[in-house]
Amino acid sequence: MLDVPDQTRFVFPEAPLVVDSGPGRAWWMLDMEFFERRARGEQIDRSNDIPDSLAERSDQLAAFVEEVSKQLGVTADRLIIGGFSQGAMLACDYVLRAQHKPAGLVLFSSTLIAQPRLQPGLANLVGLKVFQSHGQRDAILPYHDAERLRALLQGAGCELTFVPFPGGHELPPTVLMGASQFIRDVLYPAA
Repeated sequence: MLDVPDQTRFVFPEAPLVVDSGPGRAWWMLDMEFFERRARGEQIDRSNDIPDSLAERSDQLAAFVEEVSKQLGVTADRLIIGGFSQGAMLACDYVLRAQHKPAGLVLFSSTLIAQPRLQPGLANLVGLKVFQSHGQRDAILPYHDAERLRALLQGAGCELTFVPFPGGHELPPTVLMGASQFIRDVLYPAA
């Protein structure tokens, strides 16, 4: 699905929670009441909400990235960390706390959460290359919240590539093409 050099390796950690009535897996419990309220058209600001297990999951991701780095013999400056939806929120949280800044961050259909937790780490983002995409008709995570996240990242000094698209909570071809170009530019700039 991604057009990147053959030597590119992808590692996908599996979210630990099984969700029977939703997307299949999750990093923390889904707030079904939130989705019901959103379906009724209610505007809800979740930017200050901190999921109960976010800190624990971020620590688990840090240990996972460290182990993968050792196994593959790759330093942080050759890694791009990313995810979709909750995975993107977790990736963002991890990068703000990472001891070694990765080469880039990919945020597919993410949103602004845990702002009090994010604020102290914003200085770590200066110069970080970030790819962010979001559907303008996302019924799960509102587009305007993705724009708020974009503004926060840009304000922190990220080199941000933002790809909006006329769709929902998904990864359409335009996003995959943009992410492919981002990966090539970040990891293989001379190619």
